[in-house]
Amino acid sequence: MKKARYLLAHGLRKLASRIMPRGHAQGITYPDLGSERLPNDAPRALIIYSATGIDRYVRGVPLSDPIFNKHTIYWESVRMVQILNDAGYIVDYCDVWKPFSVDWKRYAIVIDNLNNLKDIPEELPIKKVYWATNNHWLTWNAAELRRLTWFRERTGITVPMARQLPSTLSDEYADHLTYFGTALQRDSFSQRPRGHCIPISSCVLPPYKKKDLSVARNKFIWMGGGGLVHKGLDIVLEAFSRMPHAELYVVGNMQEEPRFWQWVQPLIATHANIHPLGWMDLTSKEFCDIADQCIATVYASAAEGGPGTIARLLHHGTIPIVTPESFVRAEVHGFQINGSTDQEMIASTMHLVEMVMRMPDGELHNASEKARAFAKDNHTRHAFEKSFASFIKEIM
Repeated sequence: MKKARYLLAHGLRKLASRIMPRGHAQGITYPDLGSERLPNDAPRALIIYSATGIDRYVRGVPLSDPIFNKHTIYWESVRMVQILNDAGYIVDYCDVWKPFSVDWKRYAIVIDNLNNLKDIPEELPIKKVYWATNNHWLTWNAAELRRLTWFRERTGITVPMARQLPSTLSDEYADHLTYFGTALQRDSFSQRPRGHCIPISSCVLPPYKKKDLSVARNKFIWMGGGGLVHKGLDIVLEAFSRMPHAELYVVGNMQEEPRFWQWVQPLIATHANIHPLGWMDLTSKEFCDIADQCIATVYASAAEGGPGTIARLLHHGTIPIVTPESFVRAEVHGFQINGSTDQEMIASTMHLVEMVMRMPDGELHNASEKARAFAKDNHTRHAFEKSFASFIKEIM
């Protein structure tokens, strides 16, 4: 009933915006979230972030719908709104990628994922939050360009940029900065705002299944989205092409990046230990069966925001073998890929994979269980809710 009233009110506001003069809420993608249960003079918060999940939410799609398992942002953005509502704030929500105009005086809190905090007049008593889902754009962009250069020098193939970020200054104007990953991620930004780690959630909590080390010891998994060179898949593939006794399962859409696919096809054809699986439904039994039989995840990314894919894999007890720049908080229970060149990183990856395969059963089992326990404590929806609610209470 409440959602029906909201949808009706939202529809009337959209109609009014077409026939009435431009008002203070013009440009707000989803205004007045929670207003049906809060007083008119309640304080307001503005969120500028991805709107895919919010769009479903305002149309009445329940959080149990599978769409909210497609990406952690979809569910997390809705819970951010709901938690702010529970704290007494009416929420206006702007799609981070669409133009909007804002009357900043209306807000007590602004949470920005891009480059808007610089536009807030300094004299306004607004709590300004930079919601960082990456590291600093200069570091990030330079890292991708370096990886693309390495790949071209090594293979002769130029892969287009896929992960470049726009310049963003919000960290220099924020009072608070949130991040999903490690202290290295936080340290890439301005030291002005107070840092708050809010661990990324996982869409699914799979049933517990102890590793069968006789099956899993020599099996590893890489999983990631677009920007495959940026995410270090080429380095991981080169390492495993030199270790035929170690198996690698690749969960990702390699064919969507034609120049990368041009390079990788002959490699796959001549190395039976590399298994391309394409993208998978991470809630499926098929995916869970594969993740359960892998002892570790190998991820050599140049820059991340605290990757949700690794958080998901940790629930299967996969030991993280990752670069420091992947910003995987559970790296303390795994191993770091190091090197200042691609060849050094390939060699480091090989060394760590070989080391894991030689570990005694007891040590290997303990490392797997520590990764799983870390995920249970940190990478759940409950952990995200608790952390975000605590953050809002603190800045209030």
